[in-house]
Amino acid sequence: MDLEIKGHIAIVTGAGRHIGLDIARELAREGARVAINDLFAERAEAAAAAIRREGGQAMAAPADVTDLAAVRAMVDKVVSAWGSVHIVVNNAGIPAPPAGGSEFGTRAEPVFLQSSPEEWRRYVDVNYYGMLHTSHAALPHMQKQGYGRILGIVSDAARTGGPRLAVYAGAKAAMVGFAKSIAGEYARFGITANCLSLGAFIHQDIDATWGTPEEREKRRQMFMGFYPLAKKHNRLTLGSDAAYAVAMLASRRSEWITGQIFSVSGGFCMAG
Repeated sequence: MDLEIKGHIAIVTGAGRHIGLDIARELAREGARVAINDLFAERAEAAAAAIRREGGQAMAAPADVTDLAAVRAMVDKVVSAWGSVHIVVNNAGIPAPPAGGSEFGTRAEPVFLQSSPEEWRRYVDVNYYGMLHTSHAALPHMQKQGYGRILGIVSDAARTGGPRLAVYAGAKAAMVGFAKSIAGEYARFGITANCLSLGAFIHQDIDATWGTPEEREKRRQMFMGFYPLAKKHNRLTLGSDAAYAVAMLASRRSEWITGQIFSVSGGFCMAG
């Protein structure tokens, strides 16, 4: 099915690696021109170069999403180079704290009263303010052209909360509330806003902190127990799961979908 993304201009934040890069690659495969945002310029450049080698159109757009002026400059750079912006995927974020403990030989994240204001600001600044900043910079262009797609990558913790997740879950829930609100405000301009809620995603950087191979497998099996589809497929969330869902919601085919939160989590949170 043609998603009618070809020629559209997308900005994906935190796209230098992992899920963000998978999302950027899929949008490029569908024919979008993709601006790769990352805090680190060399990472953004490498990711953009990889997409170009695969036949896609991509440019590096490094910026700190917690800095509104830097985000405005990034969006201006993309618009200057390519003429507009149609899609913004807010993927940059501070990941969920580890579910550690003595049974795995790792440190558990502190409960709320043991956390610090510095930690709170880190979660809120990158996850929530990052989405505010990119949206504030991109919405005028979307409004002018009468079309736009704003997406937030969140977690089912935004729906359910969870022990040791107070600030993380709160920041992700704020992204959901924001998306629902601007969905209503800007629907008349043909702009949609939705969130994708992902399940546990284990990349190499996380896996390396999980101790011995036996400890890593024990933890993987523990996490899989929370996901109804995990046993059948013998896995947790993949970057491709997020990428395919983003491509659909970022497309013209999704014009009747807005203000929603979609769980891409193997059935972890079967909420309406």
